Amino acid sequence: MPKLLLLLIVALFFFTGCEEEPPVLPGLKFSSITVVSNPPGAVVFFNNKSTGKVTPTVIENLEPGFYKIDLKLDKYIDTTLYTLVARNQQDTMKLEMMENPSDWWVNWNSSNSPLPLNVINDIALDAFDNKWLGTNGKGLVKFDGQTWTAFDRSNSGIPDNYILDVYIEKNNRIWVATTEGFGRFENGVWTVYNRNNSNLPDNYITSIDIDLLGNVWLSTYSSGVVKFDGVTFKIYNTGNSGLPVNRVNCVKTDQNGSVLIGTHGGGIAVYTPSTDGWIIHNSVTSNIPNEFVNKIVIDQKNEIWVGYLPSSGMSGISSFNRKFFTHFSAFNSGFTGTIITGVAVSTTGNVWVSTADAGIFHYTTGKWIKYNTANSGIKDNVALSIAIDRDGNKWVGAGGLNRYIGGKGF
Repeated sequence: MPKLLLLLIVALFFFTGCEEEPPVLPGLKFSSITVVSNPPGAVVFFNNKSTGKVTPTVIENLEPGFYKIDLKLDKYIDTTLYTLVARNQQDTMKLEMMENPSDWWVNWNSSNSPLPLNVINDIALDAFDNKWLGTNGKGLVKFDGQTWTAFDRSNSGIPDNYILDVYIEKNNRIWVATTEGFGRFENGVWTVYNRNNSNLPDNYITSIDIDLLGNVWLSTYSSGVVKFDGVTFKIYNTGNSGLPVNRVNCVKTDQNGSVLIGTHGGGIAVYTPSTDGWIIHNSVTSNIPNEFVNKIVIDQKNEIWVGYLPSSGMSGISSFNRKFFTHFSAFNSGFTGTIITGVAVSTTGNVWVSTADAGIFHYTTGKWIKYNTANSGIKDNVALSIAIDRDGNKWVGAGGLNRYIGGKGF
């Protein structure tokens, strides 16, 4: 009897001792996880049960263990993560919610709409928010959101069906650059300028812009830059000016009256008409990373964005403060495109870039966000043009016409 009693006492002591944990200091026993999502407002589920909380939030009083966290937000794909929590651990989980493509993207193409061609070289928006699409062989197309209207050689006086650039003035006068001269569309009438009816030196017009005085500036494939004042043509080439090469990919005028010229192999030439002065930014005179310039856009802060073509120099895109180039490429950022086809700046100052090899990119809060066929609803990674409407929607020429309604709040 005494032996049995002794065994019971020992057993009781053993089991009670196993249930007790090592002493824990007050306030250090439990752990917590802060859950943050972009965008915020996602409902948080913890181990398959709703917490009743939305991001950003803190899940507290956690014992050590393996946990599952789910985030659910309307128009976004459900996101799941697993985490191992140790004792006295305060973690933060930051998650990018992936958009559900069908809620954010719409694509119109030649199979599901009257769009005559899926290759769109340029997109311009008029004062009524109509979209004017320069196609690569089917003329100019107007889209008002419902109705499609095509202007080509068979039904209008447009100079050519290959539209390389579209410029729309504030009074809705439309200019197009084509491979057979350039044209003006006003009050339903086309006026065409080419080598047959004017002093235009080259029919292959790569881009078009208009300065504050109303002069039309044209870049050409092989004959330099041309200024047209409505009556006369003035030609700037390597023989009579400071232009470094005669093949010019783009031209852009700024608020100071200067003309920025993106050349094919000679960098950027800046011409000031008031002084007849030239400044050349090439690999000798500046830190420009690439002398093959394809696009130039000026943002609201008067900063210049420069897009390049592949060459022996670095591909990608740069911001330029007129003295120094800050370059973005796959080597130093998340920008992986090498063929820049378009640059658009929103009213909030966010930069969007279309590329012919990697979809489109959005620059915000110091980083680049990529949109391609793998992570978004864009129809094709070959994006040849981009524009932003007054509501902040992005219009992209990639496998037809795409509209993206996201990316506005950041």
